[in-house]
Amino acid sequence: MKKNLFLILSTTIPAIALPIISASCGNGNEDKAKEELHKFVGSIKEENIVVDSKEKLLPSQVLDELINLIIEKSEKFEINIDAGEANDDDGTLNIQIKVVLKKNGKTYEETCSIKITGFARKVKFENVDKAAESVIFIYPNIKQTLLKDFKQEKIVKNVPYGYELSFFKAVVNPSLDEVTILFKLKDSKTNKETAHNIERVLKGWKLSEEKLKEIEEAKKNLKTQMNNLTVIFASESAYQFATKNMAVDNAGKPNFATQNLDSSKYSQKLLKVEKKSDGWYVTVKLELSANPTVFLEEAKKVDMSNYLKSINPHGLDEVGQKAYLLSKLSTLKINPKYTKDLQNIKSLKTSKLSDKSYWLAPFDKSLRITFSKLRKDSENYFITATAAFEDWVGSPTQDKEIQIDLSKTGVEIYNETHPTSPMQDQFNPTPTIDGEVEVDLTLPADYKSTDADDTPDKFKFTQSNIDKWKLKNFWVSEETLKGFKDGTITKPLVQLFKLKDDKDGFPILAHNVYFLTDADKFFRDAQQVFILSDFKVVDGKDTIKITTVPVNDLKVSGATFASLRVNITAKKDFKEDVKKDVYSEKYNTFKGSLVVDYEGKDTINVNDALAGKDTSKIKVTNLPTNWEVNEIKFRDVKSGKLRVWVRLECNYVITKSYSFTISGFQA
Repeated sequence: MKKNLFLILSTTIPAIALPIISASCGNGNEDKAKEELHKFVGSIKEENIVVDSKEKLLPSQVLDELINLIIEKSEKFEINIDAGEANDDDGTLNIQIKVVLKKNGKTYEETCSIKITGFARKVKFENVDKAAESVIFIYPNIKQTLLKDFKQEKIVKNVPYGYELSFFKAVVNPSLDEVTILFKLKDSKTNKETAHNIERVLKGWKLSEEKLKEIEEAKKNLKTQMNNLTVIFASESAYQFATKNMAVDNAGKPNFATQNLDSSKYSQKLLKVEKKSDGWYVTVKLELSANPTVFLEEAKKVDMSNYLKSINPHGLDEVGQKAYLLSKLSTLKINPKYTKDLQNIKSLKTSKLSDKSYWLAPFDKSLRITFSKLRKDSENYFITATAAFEDWVGSPTQDKEIQIDLSKTGVEIYNETHPTSPMQDQFNPTPTIDGEVEVDLTLPADYKSTDADDTPDKFKFTQSNIDKWKLKNFWVSEETLKGFKDGTITKPLVQLFKLKDDKDGFPILAHNVYFLTDADKFFRDAQQVFILSDFKVVDGKDTIKITTVPVNDLKVSGATFASLRVNITAKKDFKEDVKKDVYSEKYNTFKGSLVVDYEGKDTINVNDALAGKDTSKIKVTNLPTNWEVNEIKFRDVKSGKLRVWVRLECNYVITKSYSFTISGFQA
């Protein structure tokens, strides 16, 4: 059904008074008539044209009415809609209006074009939520309208064709100089509507006198704010990138930070970096938040005293830099990090120690601390610590010999202050223990099996691993499960988890249990003994009780054990899985010397390398005899570095996948 269209000329149009002109001034009268006509035509605006329910109509649905409609304003003017063009895609209608003035026996004509917005748009959407994303609200002449003069009925609602607003509310927010619109959209055919209110905001209103005064006052303070502003490099890595590439940011991450900015009134943009004879400069654009068109640009000298979280060493000369490093070393306290590190320090096994073997306090992320020259003097142990500035290639260094505090490990220090989230300790394998399984390990005379799970305080660091195990199946050989079921296995079975291969092959006994979880590494490193006993069917599932105890405590009278009951499942390829685990253990012996790199990385961007996925560019070197690469997969890019998965192979046994990180790509 067609809708009526009314052309309404605003009642606020000023009346045009024509002066009395003498007959002798014919040309003057004609000019006055043309001026009167021109002013009248100029007063016809889009807001004077009202279409009933136009947000539900396509422009093409009212086109005929527009062309045939003529409205007379008065005896003076005759108004004709001369032509029209509908655009259903964007919901607009373009019309031409011809206005005729007949005066003094003459006829004067003038036309104008007006674009009417706010009709429905003929667009297909997947659902009502997608359609809601396209809803547009417009307030005519918003830039010339004060917020206090806002009228809800003037909002132009541009809604897709076939949809309607089932809820609409406009809320004025004077403190923000904006109007918030809340609405719901409904499909006219299916009545499906958006689940929640959707928000739109109308901004850009004419500023009140009060707001203008506030802005004027803020403009006066722009220079003061700029003078108070301090610009610094964000960090050492930011300094290196910015000074090399003359860039204010690195892939969206800022290289600079500002201080003393009143962010409630001002916003900033850093535009460019310059190196001048007296230092580094950054051009800052300071804007009024309430009116971004009011701004001040100035090249600010970078303060070289500090980074965001540490000192900026480039603000010091080399003497000052070394003095700073020495001062940090003078307050540094060193402990072994793990129990295994404590043992290796006491044994002076430097080949098993790394820079990560030491617990440092206070820990300073802005410094790179390396260690060398471990020595023992009487009962005390000393190490030389070398300090340099992190992320600075070519940084000056400073050495200092520091005594190692062996009274506590870093794990113990950490756990004292984090009792609810303790760090897991790490141990060296006991050197006297043979890696192969010994079936004749003797249980202590007072050993007694129970059905209940039991984890004494002594084993609190194993609790999280044991809890993970309860959620998983344990794999055993088919022979072992059969022995449990038919009763031929009646005594507890004892084994070590540590496995190895030797000249005679793999010493794997039938009763080995294979642990398919990440939690097994702790028990391997800690040289646990496992006692398998008390097979029973629980809720239709085969279960055994596993009791764990450190091998050194096995023969101790009255030793406490950690126990749990777990589900077990027979596995045909049990020995092959153990072989893979054994070779993964072998990998740990040489992984420190393995080198994984990308050929020609200095000529390609890291993201392009990831996208290309050219595995032939990945080079793996320093592999031991009989070892080779089985598979390479690209993983992702993190912090500008490429990460890849590498799976190795030896004697037809394929290892797990190991992650490697490659840096040094083209900036």
